[in-house]
Amino acid sequence: MDGKDGTRRAVKIVRKGIQEMKKTMFILMPSLLLCGIAAAQVDTAIRCDEKQLTPVKGPLPYGPRKVMPPDHDLPADAGPQPVHKGVNLEVWHKSADKFMVGGMALLANGNMLQLDYNGNLYLVTGLGKAETVTRTMLPGPGYTEPLGLMVRNDHDVYLNTANSIYSYQFDGTNLTQEKEFLKIPHRPGWYGWNSDFESDANYLYAGMGSRGSIARYDLKAAKWELDYATAMRNSNGMGRNDSGDIWFSDNQGNYRPATPIFMLKAGKDYGVPTNNWANGASNWQGTLGPDPVLDAYRSDMLWIPYDKMSHSATDIHFMRSGPFQGQALVGDNRTGHLNRLIFDKVDGQTQGTAIRMTGGLEAGNYRIVEDGKGNFYLGGLGNTGNAYWVWCGKPGGLQRLTFKPDFIGNKAYIDVHSVSLVKDGLVVSFTSDLADDFLAVENYRAYTFSYIKSVSPYYGGPKSDSAGIKIQSIQKRSARELLFSFTGLQKETILGLEFGPNLTIEYQMQSYEMFYTLNHLSTRIPTDLARAGRPEPGSDIRLAREGRYLALPGMAGRVSHPAVLDLSGRAVPGPDFSRFAAEARCDVSALRSGVYFLRVRSGDRTIAKPFAVR
Repeated sequence: MDGKDGTRRAVKIVRKGIQEMKKTMFILMPSLLLCGIAAAQVDTAIRCDEKQLTPVKGPLPYGPRKVMPPDHDLPADAGPQPVHKGVNLEVWHKSADKFMVGGMALLANGNMLQLDYNGNLYLVTGLGKAETVTRTMLPGPGYTEPLGLMVRNDHDVYLNTANSIYSYQFDGTNLTQEKEFLKIPHRPGWYGWNSDFESDANYLYAGMGSRGSIARYDLKAAKWELDYATAMRNSNGMGRNDSGDIWFSDNQGNYRPATPIFMLKAGKDYGVPTNNWANGASNWQGTLGPDPVLDAYRSDMLWIPYDKMSHSATDIHFMRSGPFQGQALVGDNRTGHLNRLIFDKVDGQTQGTAIRMTGGLEAGNYRIVEDGKGNFYLGGLGNTGNAYWVWCGKPGGLQRLTFKPDFIGNKAYIDVHSVSLVKDGLVVSFTSDLADDFLAVENYRAYTFSYIKSVSPYYGGPKSDSAGIKIQSIQKRSARELLFSFTGLQKETILGLEFGPNLTIEYQMQSYEMFYTLNHLSTRIPTDLARAGRPEPGSDIRLAREGRYLALPGMAGRVSHPAVLDLSGRAVPGPDFSRFAAEARCDVSALRSGVYFLRVRSGDRTIAKPFAVR
């Protein structure tokens, strides 16, 4: 054997060894990543002392098998929580400040109102820099467990507390005209706190954890409907998308072992037994009949798996800027990360994907607001006396998240951008061009499970019908898009897809798993979907100021359904759209100073662009 043959043989041996090592690492991959052993994946994030973390159960029994034991799921709060390499995440307060954020609302002048769980309302100024952030306490009665704050029209302020909803007028400096807007009638045995608000042009919506419902207030008729939608265990956060749909998180856990995310619908029963309220929440499992209410879990909802991704989901914020515009961020009170929701409409019903966004939070996230300039403010809250309602032992915090300008197309890292269900598969688009390794079936693991039959008295009880599923093939549709074909997809299940270490380490894949809620199967074929890799939605639309008008040059006849939204996503009265259809411009001279969004429809997409009035 000459020197060249020896070299070739040595290279083959090394290559084979690397491939075997990759396979072995995939067996251990989730354990390694979550425990922080894969140093290439773990950033210098804020992380807890190991004694404060839930112990890791492992090693995971990955490999060929038919059933995945549910008790081998790794806790969502196990190990370091890495910061996504495509974002800047900064602590946005002075170290002496003790933010315990029950609610946040941005004002048109760039300031913020912040509601503290300790019972006080603050005016926060100087948000331009972390070192200039200043809080000034506003006079008030001292609120009991305040967890909801809403500001409408920059001066109508609403606070949701354990026993009452208060309303005020705010002039930019002081609160006036205080009144107890609603004395909340508690339902016996339900929770003792109430939570988030949402609103539209005509109504105010309030989470009523003390009643297991969401209430609606008619702003014109000045009338409350306390049980606008019912049978929730504890609705926490609410968010409204650009289509006007309101979505909310329901903290379950000891009823169904997961967090469902629902679309809010008038009069809907969301499945938590309500026929024995007097006996209290602890007796829910005893009130179930042979066929629990399941309709709520079959349409216009998706799941965030317990332990894997979430313990106690909080706020829902639909992003109006950045690379994931239209998708939602979801906080969690018990973990050190944010999750992201990718919505998908199938046969008229909305479902979709839950995936991690970033770790690195200084406290469990409770509220999220966005300022229209690409800044997302994350308010933290934790109960240091309750291990199930705190992350890192921290009572609260305030951080600012921004997406890096080169997030899309950056080859130093990669993430899932969007996911669509097709017949027998998923079309998954990514944030950057894909190497050939992304086409290798052995670099993934797929499995399904369900929560439909999972009713348990134990918090985070077991899933049902857990099973492995075969990835039949992976095809490249474009430089950034793959078609995954599966064998045996079933409705009313959740499809888990894990990315192996060859992707998470070698290519810096930022999310190592995602979960698609399969309430409905799809009959559409991949050719029904536009291919990824084209310019981002809305990238061909630019705004131009022409005196009193806001114009979209070159877009006349190509955009429709205009609306101007405030920072909370609510339609603002005042703009004149009479010339929009013919000229694609509108008169915004009647708007007060502040930051707004112009929302338009282009084809089948809704696009929102920020602009400022000075």
